Amino acid sequence: MKRALIIGLNYAGSQYALNGCEIDAANIYNRMPRNAYGATLTGTYSAERFYADCASLRDACTEKDTTYICFSGHGTYLDDFTEDDGFQGGICFWNGSKIEVIPESDFRRAVEQIAGSVIIILDCCFAGEFSRGASKRIKDKFVPFNASEMRIQQFMTRPQTRAAAPKPKMYWLLACAFNEVSYDTVNGGFFMSDLVKAYDAIKPRSIKRLMEYAKMNCAPAQTPNFKCENGARPTKMIF
Repeated sequence: MKRALIIGLNYAGSQYALNGCEIDAANIYNRMPRNAYGATLTGTYSAERFYADCASLRDACTEKDTTYICFSGHGTYLDDFTEDDGFQGGICFWNGSKIEVIPESDFRRAVEQIAGSVIIILDCCFAGEFSRGASKRIKDKFVPFNASEMRIQQFMTRPQTRAAAPKPKMYWLLACAFNEVSYDTVNGGFFMSDLVKAYDAIKPRSIKRLMEYAKMNCAPAQTPNFKCENGARPTKMIF
């Protein structure tokens, strides 16, 4: 079975508002197999709900399943002196009034509990942490962390209904390098837009081929990249 969390947050009504992230979510959803279980999640989507949804997927998925977790929205960075560069990336969820940040390490812990194959597509600044010049039409998806306006939501293990499964095969499709911002246009994220164009134009639609296309078309503004873990292979078809 195929399952999906497809999240696109425009942070509407806030000083952090973006234009195209909900379009990204719709574009991905419209290319998902019709038998996939999932929907687009837009408007508001809290960090707590993300953790709850990951726990539900953990309890539902088997080693034969494929789960898609797609996020388009803001990224930030947090001081972390255990890291060589002194920081780690974070993803910005939105509860309607406040940004809730999930650090990279907690995001990874949440998704690694899901059995089977997990394909993660991130279009946010510093996406490369999870594995330049631009025109006036686009804005970057970076917001500096502000403790008075944002809160960090750390991962808390939830009771599970069955024995833990082996680590999943992980596919990380990332909009930019760990030290880069990603960009939002009026028609979607710079990276996500190129990814769906590649999907519509290229066959076979392996992760490797789609990401090579996206990297070529996003240069030099940002550098999409991908990585495969736990026996995952880049020749896997994306959908």
